[in-house]
Amino acid sequence: MNFVDRLCDVETKFAAAMEHVSVEEATRNRELRKIGKSILQLLRLTEVFRSNKAASDQNRGLNGYESSSQSK
Repeated sequence: MNFVDRLCDVETKFAAAMEHVSVEEATRNRELRKIGKSILQLLRLTEVFRSNKAASDQNRGLNGYESSSQSK
Protein backbone atom coordinates (compact mmCIF):
# COMPACT_ATOMS: atom_id res chain seq x y z
CA MET A 1 0.00 0.00 0.00
CA ASN A 2 1.30 3.43 -0.89
CA PHE A 3 1.04 6.51 1.30
CA VAL A 4 -2.22 7.76 -0.23
CA ASP A 5 -3.90 4.36 0.19
CA ARG A 6 -2.80 4.21 3.83
CA LEU A 7 -4.03 7.75 4.42
CA CYS A 8 -7.43 6.89 2.91
CA ASP A 9 -7.55 3.75 5.06
CA VAL A 10 -6.84 5.76 8.22
CA GLU A 11 -9.40 8.38 7.18
CA THR A 12 -12.03 5.67 6.68
CA LYS A 13 -11.30 4.09 10.06
CA PHE A 14 -11.45 7.50 11.71
CA ALA A 15 -14.79 8.25 10.00
CA ALA A 16 -16.11 4.86 11.13
CA ALA A 17 -15.17 5.64 14.73
CA MET A 18 -16.68 9.13 14.58
CA GLU A 19 -19.92 7.91 12.96
CA HIS A 20 -20.10 4.82 15.21
CA VAL A 21 -20.38 2.52 12.18
CA SER A 22 -18.33 -0.29 10.68
CA VAL A 23 -15.39 0.40 8.40
CA GLU A 24 -17.38 -1.07 5.51
CA GLU A 25 -20.27 1.30 6.13
CA ALA A 26 -17.90 4.26 6.46
CA THR A 27 -16.36 3.27 3.11
CA ARG A 28 -19.83 3.12 1.51
CA ASN A 29 -20.72 6.48 3.04
CA ARG A 30 -17.53 8.03 1.65
CA GLU A 31 -18.26 6.64 -1.80
CA LEU A 32 -21.82 7.96 -1.63
CA ARG A 33 -20.52 11.41 -0.67
CA LYS A 34 -18.17 11.33 -3.69
CA ILE A 35 -21.09 10.41 -5.95
CA GLY A 36 -23.20 13.17 -4.40
CA LYS A 37 -20.45 15.74 -4.99
CA SER A 38 -20.15 14.61 -8.61
CA ILE A 39 -23.89 14.97 -9.11
CA LEU A 40 -23.82 18.47 -7.62
CA GLN A 41 -20.96 19.43 -9.94
CA LEU A 42 -22.95 18.15 -12.94
CA LEU A 43 -26.00 20.12 -11.84
CA ARG A 44 -23.92 23.28 -11.48
CA LEU A 45 -22.38 22.76 -14.91
CA THR A 46 -25.82 22.18 -16.40
CA GLU A 47 -27.06 25.43 -14.86
CA VAL A 48 -24.04 27.33 -16.20
CA PHE A 49 -24.60 25.81 -19.64
CA ARG A 50 -28.28 26.80 -19.61
CA SER A 51 -27.41 30.32 -18.48
CA ASN A 52 -24.75 30.70 -21.18
CA LYS A 53 -27.09 29.25 -23.81
CA ALA A 54 -29.85 31.69 -22.85
CA ALA A 55 -27.43 34.62 -22.99
CA SER A 56 -26.11 33.42 -26.34
CA ASP A 57 -29.62 33.06 -27.75
CA GLN A 58 -30.51 36.50 -26.46
CA ASN A 59 -27.39 38.01 -28.02
CA ARG A 60 -28.07 36.21 -31.28
CA GLY A 61 -31.60 37.66 -31.28
CA LEU A 62 -30.33 41.17 -30.58
CA ASN A 63 -27.67 40.90 -33.27
CA GLY A 64 -30.23 39.59 -35.74
CA TYR A 65 -32.56 42.48 -34.96
CA GLU A 66 -29.77 45.05 -35.34
CA SER A 67 -28.60 43.64 -38.66
CA SER A 68 -32.12 43.51 -40.10
CA SER A 69 -32.85 47.10 -39.02
CA GLN A 70 -29.55 48.28 -40.50
CA SER A 71 -30.28 46.67 -43.86
CA LYS A 72 -33.53 48.64 -44.28
